[in-house]
Amino acid sequence: MNYTIQEVRGYNAILLRVIVVALFSMLSFVALAQEECVDTYSLESETISAGKQVVYRASKEVVCKEGKLFIVDDKGQATLTAGGRLEFNPGFAVLTGGRLSATIETCGGPIPPKDPEDPFSVFPNPTDGVLNVKATYKVLAARIVDRSGSVVFEQKNINDFSFILDISKVKAGTYILELLSEKTIDKIRIIKN
Repeated sequence: MNYTIQEVRGYNAILLRVIVVALFSMLSFVALAQEECVDTYSLESETISAGKQVVYRASKEVVCKEGKLFIVDDKGQATLTAGGRLEFNPGFAVLTGGRLSATIETCGGPIPPKDPEDPFSVFPNPTDGVLNVKATYKVLAARIVDRSGSVVFEQKNINDFSFILDISKVKAGTYILELLSEKTIDKIRIIKN
């Protein structure tokens, strides 16, 4: 299941608290406003006016804390990329005609499988709640099994090569992630913090 925000019209986060934990898309960055990738990037009060483009990246999270007025104005553009979580609180707004691209991926782009022969990659592992999965085959379903063999999480009807699992409600511990395809069940040990 992939979620992408490409353009938002008339959205005002002052009325609604939104925590985006499952966004994924591939972006090509035209300009880089922030050269280095930090662990956490807190958005400051800023208005992205017409013709202005900003890019903010963090290896863990990008957060707009309550009380900060981060506004993407008409014809302004903001690109936010985080390795695990994007959080928009009251004070964050994208006005009609403004553009927001929000992505969950590592600062250097998606992490490829460690070995070219590996059929899939899962990251970050350990995780605080969001797992990015990329496979060389179409995954039909995913499930997480505890040490006793009980299924503690299951997502069906995935039917995709890359997707995000939000396992934030799973208790901390060590589990086995099973990826089910038409022909195989691949397994990997994961750690939920």
